[in-house]
Parts: sequence; structure tokens; C-alpha cells
Amino acid sequence: MKKTAMFACIMTAAAMLAVSCAKKTVSRPDQPPAPPPPERMEEVYLREGFIEDDLFRVVIVDSAEGGQSIEDPRDKAEKRALATLQKYLLDKDRIYDNNTRAELLNLIESDGSFSKQDITHNNNSVYYLDIRKRNIRRFVEGMTQHR
Repeated sequence: MKKTAMFACIMTAAAMLAVSCAKKTVSRPDQPPAPPPPERMEEVYLREGFIEDDLFRVVIVDSAEGGQSIEDPRDKAEKRALATLQKYLLDKDRIYDNNTRAELLNLIESDGSFSKQDITHNNNSVYYLDIRKRNIRRFVEGMTQHR
């Protein structure tokens, strides 16, 4: 009995020592990600497709001098988004029909936001069409059935 009590005390002391010496984690406030190095800047800002779980992006690079209205790049962005999502579904061996097309157009119109960015690429303007929807990849795949 005496050995068991002694063993229990030693184990308790060892456990307390281990807990007190354990490395404590320090929580830091959310910091914005550091900007990429200049040589990767173009790669990061011109990235298209499913960027995050909730974001699909199309990038349009248009002439800065053209004097065109913002509607022209917007139309290009919507057409490219439709074509890219269509290709994505076909690559996933999904059925693509007029109903799917209508759902994709509705997704682009209702959840898409078009904006001009404060970055330039080879003296051209850069525009984003961001489609934000929760689990957008799964949502798009759920529009259709497998072949």
C-alpha cells in the first residue's frame, strides 16, 4: 500500500511538472497576409478559378487608354465566367444543358460582383468578377448529374 501511494505521488508530481513546462500557445490577432514578393505579384493577382471555398474569380485585363465604358470588361468577364464554369462541369463529366446554363447565368448575375482593381498589368487595367457563394464548387457541381 505504501509503495502504491508513493508511486501515485511521484506520478502526480511528474504530470504537474510536464503540464507546467509545456509550451504555451500564444494567440495572435488575425493579421492580413503579407504581400507576395514583386516577382510573384502578377501570378497572385491574375489567378482565376476557384480561389477559395467560397470564391470563384475571373480576371479581365483591358486597355487602360481605350476610353471604353466599364460595361465592355464586365460583359467579357461574365462570358468568361460562364465558359470557365461550363468547361469545369464538362471536365468533371457532368451533363451540361440549357437548364444548367440558366442556373450558371443566374449564379453569375445574383452572386457576382464586378470591380476595377487598383493594380495595373503592363499598363493595362485589371478587373475582377468575384462570385461569392458558400461552398461554390460543391454548389456548381450539384447543379448537374454525372453522365
